[in-house]
Amino acid sequence: FRSSLSFSLQVSLLFVSSNVCLPACDSGCGCPGERDRPGQPMKRFLQPGPHRNFPTRQRSKIYLCPLGDCSGAPDPKIFAELLKRFFLLDAEVMKPPCGKALETLERDERGCGYGVQIEAPSAHQLLHSIRPRDAFLVLGYTMEDICNSAKGFGFLFGEADLDKGVGLFSFARYADGVDRRSPQFLRRCGMVLCHEATHCFGVKHCVYACCLMNGSNHLEEAESRPFAVCPVDVRKIELTLNQAKLQGRDQPPVDLVARERGLIDWFVKNGLPEDAAFSRQVVSSLTGQVEPLR
Repeated sequence: FRSSLSFSLQVSLLFVSSNVCLPACDSGCGCPGERDRPGQPMKRFLQPGPHRNFPTRQRSKIYLCPLGDCSGAPDPKIFAELLKRFFLLDAEVMKPPCGKALETLERDERGCGYGVQIEAPSAHQLLHSIRPRDAFLVLGYTMEDICNSAKGFGFLFGEADLDKGVGLFSFARYADGVDRRSPQFLRRCGMVLCHEATHCFGVKHCVYACCLMNGSNHLEEAESRPFAVCPVDVRKIELTLNQAKLQGRDQPPVDLVARERGLIDWFVKNGLPEDAAFSRQVVSSLTGQVEPLR
């Protein structure tokens, strides 16, 4: 298929509008997230350092872990399938931690309008402690609200810890105004899941286009983004997987067309026709041909 440069030129038109979404942070508090506003150029991303995170043959699987109260959350198997298609890595649902382990979670009893909150750093520590040996990432999800008081975040949609290879995201605020069985609720939850998982690859907030990796301060801002990463960020994921060479030296490069078609199937299956249509446009830009309905 077409080169990555051609892909970037073609697909950028799909993402960039007259009002580019600029990131802030994954919370409702403005100042702490402003450090991401300069963006992460490709040159900076490719520089060696602790900001890069690679799957290996020994640690190549993504795990989803229910944490705390998950009543009303979508079926995690649906999200495991999404992760497989989004990152082209195996994904599996873990058993929830035992009650004694959950007691170690720190909570802010005051809350921020959605009940008692889980402090994200304590959740990261717990997830890291139960991380399976073959895990590249462990992603915890909950229907409880979350925060990071130490960093000044009164609430968070999600937060990743790259050093520990874990992430945490809350669906508590995504149920506002929608049925928890609706495709819209599933879309909101799936987007924060993929956003936080992408952070775990070392990808920071995007400032280049309307992109899944834009930061957000509130639900309306979060929902205005496409369910897709822009050419800059998909290139970062692509290069990470290619450089990891999980199948050995002769591993073929990531097939971006097949990846996007896999996402189309997931969108169609889960009642998200607009996102499927957007992904078909991406495929058309990659192949130079009109992508038929699937």
